[in-house]
Amino acid sequence: MQERNGAAVRAEGLVKTYDGKDETVEAVRGVDLEVQPGEIFGFLGPNGAGKSTTVKMLTTLLTITAGRAEVLGTHVAAEPEALRRRIRVAGRYLHQHYVVALPNDLFGIQARGGCSCAGPYGHRLLAI
Repeated sequence: MQERNGAAVRAEGLVKTYDGKDETVEAVRGVDLEVQPGEIFGFLGPNGAGKSTTVKMLTTLLTITAGRAEVLGTHVAAEPEALRRRIRVAGRYLHQHYVVALPNDLFGIQARGGCSCAGPYGHRLLAI
Protein backbone atom coordinates (compact mmCIF):
# COMPACT_ATOMS: atom_id res chain seq x y z
CA MET A 1 0.00 0.00 0.00
CA GLN A 2 1.41 3.35 -0.98
CA GLU A 3 2.07 5.63 2.00
CA ARG A 4 -0.20 8.67 2.06
CA ASN A 5 -0.42 11.46 4.55
CA GLY A 6 -2.31 10.37 7.67
CA ALA A 7 -5.50 8.69 6.40
CA ALA A 8 -7.65 7.46 9.28
CA VAL A 9 -8.98 4.58 7.17
CA ARG A 10 -7.44 3.23 3.99
CA ALA A 11 -8.39 0.15 1.99
CA GLU A 12 -7.10 -1.10 -1.33
CA GLY A 13 -8.61 -3.99 -3.25
CA LEU A 14 -10.60 -5.23 -0.25
CA VAL A 15 -12.30 -8.57 -0.99
CA LYS A 16 -14.44 -10.92 1.09
CA THR A 17 -15.59 -14.27 -0.24
CA TYR A 18 -17.48 -17.15 1.35
CA ASP A 19 -17.35 -20.75 0.20
CA GLY A 20 -20.91 -21.83 -0.52
CA LYS A 21 -22.12 -25.36 -1.06
CA ASP A 22 -21.94 -25.11 -4.85
CA GLU A 23 -19.93 -21.95 -5.48
CA THR A 24 -17.85 -19.17 -3.96
CA VAL A 25 -19.91 -16.12 -3.02
CA GLU A 26 -18.20 -12.74 -3.43
CA ALA A 27 -19.61 -10.47 -0.71
CA VAL A 28 -17.16 -7.59 -1.30
CA ARG A 29 -15.35 -7.08 -4.59
CA GLY A 30 -12.26 -4.86 -4.65
CA VAL A 31 -13.22 -1.92 -2.43
CA ASP A 32 -10.82 1.03 -2.44
CA LEU A 33 -11.39 3.89 -0.02
CA GLU A 34 -9.60 6.52 1.97
CA VAL A 35 -11.08 8.50 4.85
CA GLN A 36 -9.15 11.40 6.32
CA PRO A 37 -9.19 12.27 10.04
CA GLY A 38 -12.27 14.33 10.87
CA GLU A 39 -14.22 13.20 7.79
CA ILE A 40 -17.61 11.58 8.12
CA PHE A 41 -17.92 8.73 5.66
CA GLY A 42 -21.03 6.69 4.95
CA PHE A 43 -21.68 3.63 2.83
CA LEU A 44 -24.80 3.80 0.69
CA GLY A 45 -26.13 0.93 -1.36
CA PRO A 46 -28.81 -1.70 -1.68
CA ASN A 47 -29.16 -4.71 0.61
CA GLY A 48 -26.44 -7.22 -0.09
CA ALA A 49 -24.01 -4.68 -1.55
CA GLY A 50 -21.32 -5.45 1.05
CA LYS A 51 -21.58 -2.34 3.25
CA SER A 52 -21.75 -4.13 6.60
CA THR A 53 -19.24 -6.75 5.50
CA THR A 54 -16.73 -4.01 4.59
CA VAL A 55 -17.17 -2.31 7.97
CA LYS A 56 -16.79 -5.66 9.74
CA MET A 57 -13.53 -6.30 7.89
CA LEU A 58 -12.21 -2.83 8.71
CA THR A 59 -13.00 -3.39 12.40
CA THR A 60 -11.55 -6.93 12.61
CA LEU A 61 -14.93 -8.60 13.09
CA LEU A 62 -14.40 -10.51 9.83
CA THR A 63 -11.17 -11.63 8.20
CA ILE A 64 -10.11 -10.09 4.90
CA THR A 65 -9.97 -12.53 1.99
CA ALA A 66 -7.77 -10.30 -0.21
CA GLY A 67 -6.56 -6.72 -0.35
CA ARG A 68 -5.13 -4.54 2.37
CA ALA A 69 -6.60 -2.20 4.97
CA GLU A 70 -5.22 0.14 7.60
CA VAL A 71 -7.14 1.93 10.32
CA LEU A 72 -5.33 4.64 12.30
CA GLY A 73 -2.07 3.44 10.75
CA THR A 74 -2.60 -0.11 12.02
CA HIS A 75 -2.65 -2.97 9.51
CA VAL A 76 -6.05 -4.61 10.03
CA ALA A 77 -5.09 -8.20 9.11
CA ALA A 78 -1.58 -8.23 10.61
CA GLU A 79 -2.36 -6.43 13.89
CA PRO A 80 -6.02 -7.07 14.78
CA GLU A 81 -5.46 -7.05 18.56
CA ALA A 82 -3.60 -3.74 18.42
CA LEU A 83 -6.41 -2.24 16.34
CA ARG A 84 -9.13 -3.50 18.71
CA ARG A 85 -7.40 -1.69 21.57
CA ARG A 86 -7.59 1.58 19.60
CA ILE A 87 -11.11 1.60 18.15
CA ARG A 88 -14.72 1.15 19.19
CA VAL A 89 -17.57 0.18 16.93
CA ALA A 90 -21.19 1.29 17.28
CA GLY A 91 -23.66 -0.69 15.21
CA ARG A 92 -27.05 0.29 13.91
CA TYR A 93 -28.88 -0.97 17.00
CA LEU A 94 -27.59 1.51 19.57
CA HIS A 95 -29.59 1.69 22.76
CA GLN A 96 -29.65 5.05 24.50
CA HIS A 97 -27.98 3.65 27.63
CA TYR A 98 -25.07 2.00 25.82
CA VAL A 99 -23.62 4.88 23.85
CA VAL A 100 -20.50 5.22 25.97
CA ALA A 101 -17.94 4.73 23.19
CA LEU A 102 -19.05 7.72 21.13
CA PRO A 103 -19.42 10.25 23.97
CA ASN A 104 -16.10 9.19 25.50
CA ASP A 105 -14.22 9.53 22.27
CA LEU A 106 -15.97 12.54 20.78
CA PHE A 107 -16.93 14.62 23.81
CA GLY A 108 -14.79 13.37 26.69
CA ILE A 109 -17.84 12.25 28.67
CA GLN A 110 -16.91 9.68 31.27
CA ALA A 111 -19.17 6.94 32.53
CA ARG A 112 -20.02 7.31 36.22
CA GLY A 113 -19.05 4.73 38.82
CA GLY A 114 -17.32 2.44 36.32
CA CYS A 115 -20.64 1.81 34.61
CA SER A 116 -20.44 1.08 30.90
CA CYS A 117 -23.37 3.31 30.13
CA ALA A 118 -23.67 6.98 29.34
CA GLY A 119 -26.95 7.39 31.23
CA PRO A 120 -28.48 10.85 30.71
CA TYR A 121 -25.59 11.81 28.42
CA GLY A 122 -26.82 9.26 25.90
CA HIS A 123 -30.14 11.13 25.63
CA ARG A 124 -28.29 14.37 24.91
CA LEU A 125 -26.09 12.78 22.27
CA LEU A 126 -29.02 11.13 20.50
CA ALA A 127 -30.87 14.47 20.46
CA ILE A 128 -28.05 16.17 18.52
